[in-house]
Amino acid sequence: MTVNKAQKFMGINCKDCSLCENVGLDDKLRLKTLKAYMDNVPDYKSWWDSEKIACSASRGPKHWESQQCAFFQWTSGRTLETHLVKAKMQELININCFICGSAPTEDADTTHGALTINYVTEAHKCRDGKSGVCIS
Repeated sequence: MTVNKAQKFMGINCKDCSLCENVGLDDKLRLKTLKAYMDNVPDYKSWWDSEKIACSASRGPKHWESQQCAFFQWTSGRTLETHLVKAKMQELININCFICGSAPTEDADTTHGALTINYVTEAHKCRDGKSGVCIS
């Protein structure tokens, strides 16, 4: 779930890992699907740094099981609410991110926090590998 250190200083973008560049036709709706999951979550629900927010089950480019997940990072331990998740996901959709991306939570760069959409490994999955919101 770690993102390249240079990535931390970028503004809103559709990059995170090399797996995000392998976009197929089925992948074009992935971010919109995560946003649809979040639209049903109350705006006041809080999320911790690195906590999985919502995930979509998928098969990676080399046929390994994975999940594409949304999570906050670099927030200095702050919790952030669902209304911000929804807004940042919409910003990523608006710049045509399909699978992965990061949107700063405050400034024009991600040094004060970012909502990140990225692939996660087996060990970091939520909902036992199923798709949906990761409410525990």
